[in-house]
Amino acid sequence: MPVMDEAAHPDLIATPQGDLMLSWVEPSPEGERQLRIARFDVLLSWLQQDERGTGQRLMLSRTDRQLQVVRSIPVVELAARGRASGIPRLAVRNGAAWLVWVEVREGTPSLKGAVVR
Repeated sequence: MPVMDEAAHPDLIATPQGDLMLSWVEPSPEGERQLRIARFDVLLSWLQQDERGTGQRLMLSRTDRQLQVVRSIPVVELAARGRASGIPRLAVRNGAAWLVWVEVREGTPSLKGAVVR
């Protein structure tokens, strides 16, 4: 999978209180973001509008312990926009990202998934 350019990356910022804050550079995400802690990394997924403005893609970032983005990748291109795609979910198991989402084709929703190692 390709590494996305810098504009597609979220920045994770640690506050003096130990909280994590997200800072976005355009293009900003659509909908809910999912953040999970893996053994050595922080994983973040979100929906981002595609370049044509007709669909969106499910994105995944893996951030190291120094809160620097190691890489961001598109997981899947979705034809649906907004809430039609549901709220993608992210889980972590054995260092892998497990993602599920709803794909709508010809008005019929179906559950899809991917594992990213």
